[in-house]
Amino acid sequence: GQRLGPDLHHSFAVKTIEFSKDHRTLRAWGDDDRSYAWEIVSRPDQRNFDNERSSNGAFSPTGHWVLLWGGGQGFYLLNQTTSGGPVRMGSIPIDHTRFSSDESLLAVWGENEIELWETSTRRLRFSHRFKESVANVCFSAGASHLYVATGREIEKLSAEDGEMHDDEEATHFQAPLVALTISKSGERFLAGDAEGRVYYGSGQPALAVVGELQHDEPITEGFFFDQDRHMIALGPDTRIWRWSSDSLATSEVARLGPLLGGAVTADETRFFAWGSRAAKILALPS
Repeated sequence: GQRLGPDLHHSFAVKTIEFSKDHRTLRAWGDDDRSYAWEIVSRPDQRNFDNERSSNGAFSPTGHWVLLWGGGQGFYLLNQTTSGGPVRMGSIPIDHTRFSSDESLLAVWGENEIELWETSTRRLRFSHRFKESVANVCFSAGASHLYVATGREIEKLSAEDGEMHDDEEATHFQAPLVALTISKSGERFLAGDAEGRVYYGSGQPALAVVGELQHDEPITEGFFFDQDRHMIALGPDTRIWRWSSDSLATSEVARLGPLLGGAVTADETRFFAWGSRAAKILALPS
């Protein structure tokens, strides 16, 4: 392909890179546990922060917020629309993070603990410790609740105060969960367990399993596209499934082989996926 600009040099081995959603910023994390940001619109102007210790990061949906973590307990939150530096927050070791769709809330979790923060005020709404490890956390439509995949259950928590709903509202599964995804509309969800089962169902008013698929290996992540009519179950045995809204039945569309990660483009026409040795861009069915 065509090189679009000058090389961006670093004095460390780059482990992870990510573009902001507005395509204005490229951020890199490397072996020196620091984060570097490059403005790529007018000129490649480097911006780094000496007080950070981070080996992982993520952008919020609009790219206004940058989250940095991996250097111990807590994380750094940076507002890219202001000139200030990152703010140190949190008190637990973090493995994963998720912003609400309106970016007003931020969930962070590691091992068996989660924290929910307000981004604008940096206020901790609540923290919660579970008996078993947390596999994933998703917001409901409107971000009024959190769904937490922990052990063999998906627990429902109030996003206001962390109050856990009654046990009858928890969704139970045959094996420990390793993945959970809720569609943007909140209408559907996808979950995977440690034995390769993939569960799918409706997401409102509460999660309800309507069917089960079997993969050769456990999935790691799920994606919805085409107005929730298709879903991608990603992992060592990645497949695309078509969801019939009439019967809630699924049919296999494609097998993509072993993949480590992926992302659906904003217009839902392409899927960018990568494995251990190569990356690919796939046209998505409609």
